[in-house]
Amino acid sequence: LLFVALRDRSYLYYVLFVCFTGLSIAAANGLGYEFLWGNSHYWAQIATLISANAALIFMCVFARSILDTRELTPRLDQLLKLAIGIEFALIVSLAVAFKSALQPALIAMPATAILVMATAITIALKRKRSAIFFIAAFAVLCIAVLVSILRSFGILPTNSFTVNGAQFGSAIEMLLLAFALADRYNILRSEKAKAQTEALQAQTEAAGGYVGMYL
Repeated sequence: LLFVALRDRSYLYYVLFVCFTGLSIAAANGLGYEFLWGNSHYWAQIATLISANAALIFMCVFARSILDTRELTPRLDQLLKLAIGIEFALIVSLAVAFKSALQPALIAMPATAILVMATAITIALKRKRSAIFFIAAFAVLCIAVLVSILRSFGILPTNSFTVNGAQFGSAIEMLLLAFALADRYNILRSEKAKAQTEALQAQTEAAGGYVGMYL
């Protein structure tokens, strides 16, 4: 609804990121196998990684949009576009030749996450407020995923927190990103109000000058 009202693509990218993140979690937990693709063992095998890569693509696109990387960090913006291309190629490769693409995908995913975080930190150092929310959100997700990985290796104990860490982290991340979008909305609204005020003031001054010519 906000996308329709404001015509700001950031909201659309956020929704797509949330959808693919949810699909990835559903695939990892077996819910996708149970409710979405039925008895397709092939999709059960590839859906988690494909959804996670798609989520990373829209995270990169969302980051470029909400952080204004094209204007503030052109070089990192180019790297983000490159990462988007690589992730898209990996999705195709995973669908066609899963075993061959598995290792490159597992390398590319954390590399892309590090690039996104580095970009957000760079933007934050330029004092862009939305970058702070973005860093907090992405850091929570990374910590949650790390906890899940450490549990799978037996380093951390198995409990409700470590088992469901990715879900908790994703939920908190989405909430924090929603705050970033709300902050962006407030900024856009303030800029629009300022522009309207300046335009009205200019019209008033122009009208006063026009009347003064005949007095």
